[in-house]
Amino acid sequence: MIRVSRNFKMVKSYTGKLTITIVSITYSVLFLLSASTEGHIVNFRNDPDLAKAMEYDYELTHDRQKANRNLAEKYYLAYLERENESFQRARVYLHMGVLYLTAFSPEQGESPDWEKGQDYLQKALKEEPDRISRETLRTRTMLASSYEAKVDRLKARIENYDFFLSLNEGQIRSQWLPYTLQENTTGPNEKDFQLVVKRLTPLANTTAMNMVSDARNMPASQRKDWLHRIVDRFPNTEAATLAQKELDKLSDQQTEASTTIALAAAPVSVVPGASRVRDSLQAALTTTTTPSSLPTDPTIQPEKKVPLPVVGQSSTKDSAIPYATAGLAVLLAGAALLLFLKRRRL
Repeated sequence: MIRVSRNFKMVKSYTGKLTITIVSITYSVLFLLSASTEGHIVNFRNDPDLAKAMEYDYELTHDRQKANRNLAEKYYLAYLERENESFQRARVYLHMGVLYLTAFSPEQGESPDWEKGQDYLQKALKEEPDRISRETLRTRTMLASSYEAKVDRLKARIENYDFFLSLNEGQIRSQWLPYTLQENTTGPNEKDFQLVVKRLTPLANTTAMNMVSDARNMPASQRKDWLHRIVDRFPNTEAATLAQKELDKLSDQQTEASTTIALAAAPVSVVPGASRVRDSLQAALTTTTTPSSLPTDPTIQPEKKVPLPVVGQSSTKDSAIPYATAGLAVLLAGAALLLFLKRRRL
């Protein structure tokens, strides 16, 4: 578990292209791995090549210092030349894919090879397209997450989600992918079986979240179409609920944008002469001089200048003159505005 998690953090430094993909792979792989990772391949024939391959496999080895991807791949391929059981071949192809996607050794200069990893995962599903175990579920989720193109990732996740929703306990038991030849007749180990059953619903929900996230990140011209496809294909599911929420958000954003555009495009009504009155009123309110500075009107006689009080002869009446002057200015401006409006009506 620690090995895989640490390598996920290294992936981005090697590629620089995977943000969502790394997160998705992390969820899908760590979710499906258990503490008994070594049990994912059982060497029921005691084959020496398989034993060597597992010894060099970064994920399966007991001694990480010995991990070597090239040697692990070499011995896996040698083993596959003799092994004809499809359930075992599928597990081997899965681990070869993992070697090139996540379980590599940066200390030895190894880095991801996405195309090669995808090729091995596709071979695993070709060997076992229907039977179910932790490994086949892991193969599906990892393959979907490894695609660089958004549309490829989204399509693969849609197919995975459809597959996960179709499963129930009876189907899992009847379509169990055995670990040994004996399990072909006896059926699954109950612990392994219950582990898959327990994790199937959370795995489907994780796939739904990643699927809707992919649809949301599609180009704007395709976004709504993909979200509608999810809602229509998976009604009354977690995926449909999440996709509908995204559609509602897009609808709200579109309404808000339309309102903003409409307001910006609306014509502005201009009343002739209104700006002149506005400017006159503003000048009156901000003046600090005598009333003679106010704009003149032919019907209004200007007030006579009132002498300022002489220093030493201040009185209550005289000190109120500046305030009276300002008030008078406001009144005169108001009267000018009313007269202007009255003339317009006439």
